[in-house]
Amino acid sequence: MGDDHLLEPFDPSAYYPALALIRIPSDPESMTGGPGPHDDFGTGFFVSENGILVTAAHNLTIDGTPDGPLLKWVWVCCYDENRKNWSRAYRVGVDGKLRNEKIDAVAVRVPCSVSAPIPISKDWLKEDSVAVLGFQPGADKGMRHAPRWLMCHIPTNWPVAPFDLADSDEPVLRLGIISDASDLRKMQQKLGRGISGGPVLNRNLSNSPAIAVLKAIVPEWEERPAELLSTTLWWFKETLDNLPELEQIGWPHRRRRSASRKRLALAAAVAAFLAIIFFTTIAAPPAPGISITRPARSGKHPSKDAISGQVRVSNPSEYKVVVFSYTDMWYVQPSQNAPHTDIRPTGLWMWKWSKGRWDAEIFCGTKYAALLVERSYKPPDMTDRLPLDAKGVLSSDVVSGR
Repeated sequence: MGDDHLLEPFDPSAYYPALALIRIPSDPESMTGGPGPHDDFGTGFFVSENGILVTAAHNLTIDGTPDGPLLKWVWVCCYDENRKNWSRAYRVGVDGKLRNEKIDAVAVRVPCSVSAPIPISKDWLKEDSVAVLGFQPGADKGMRHAPRWLMCHIPTNWPVAPFDLADSDEPVLRLGIISDASDLRKMQQKLGRGISGGPVLNRNLSNSPAIAVLKAIVPEWEERPAELLSTTLWWFKETLDNLPELEQIGWPHRRRRSASRKRLALAAAVAAFLAIIFFTTIAAPPAPGISITRPARSGKHPSKDAISGQVRVSNPSEYKVVVFSYTDMWYVQPSQNAPHTDIRPTGLWMWKWSKGRWDAEIFCGTKYAALLVERSYKPPDMTDRLPLDAKGVLSSDVVSGR
């Protein structure tokens, strides 16, 4: 099929039999009962008739990071074609041999048959149109979780980057969102992490095969537009090729670029090079920033849980993170004697800023706050009001517990 063919209207229901709702158990040690109302969730999709499921690795780790320790098992809820919902639940073990720790992707064997798995391809080009499909909380037809889809494209000026903004450093395929400003604001407010792990479908290819796994949604940040981050299946090829269940799938050959696309690609590369020179020599560095990428669970003292996030600063070694947990007041974490959390540099440098990660084990509450502060800043042990404007506080993020 040619590169410039007219796209058919997208019908997400055609992919429902291959879509799976992943329920992350709130109590991994319990082996009784079924999926619970407090379980976290994510998305996965089947790429074979005999139950090979692909999803984002961070959906299956204890700490929610791509290279973190794997859970022992998860619930995989498959589509019931009679009930038209995802009520066929399987308790599935997580096999570490089916993960590539360098990228945010993992395969899972589910003991089920799939009537219409999603074909996979390594083929994508700049300017291709893609559809992203995954689960979000919803009450559609009585379902606790409902599939949602979003139309995107692969931009010519930033399709691939060796970093992302979601507490990880593996390569990512970046997707631009096809939406007007009002829809974009609604999307950022409504779409959450449950959509991660869903398929990225290339609409410019016959049968719209999956070319990538959705990793994260990056909201608009200052002058940086909102975008989606994904992991291409080609980067996951070594793991998939070792699965005997996928021996007959194969990898279609790449399309050849047209002369016009080659010229556009060259122009985009030149523009990107000039932009890097500009931002690294002329432009002022952006303001420092902090975000909580994985909140701790909602709970009460003395229960504890992990919290983690990322920062953007000129020099991570010159700053600290202060975390607060809210119950009846805001209490500094992890303790009054150790109120500062270290920032781990990642080695990423761009536009005169560096990226760093942070994490801590803290006492649970209902809300959490993270403050990016100067090393000399001394936070209060407890407070009714967060010191967001205090001297030495550069940036903050406040979220609810999971």
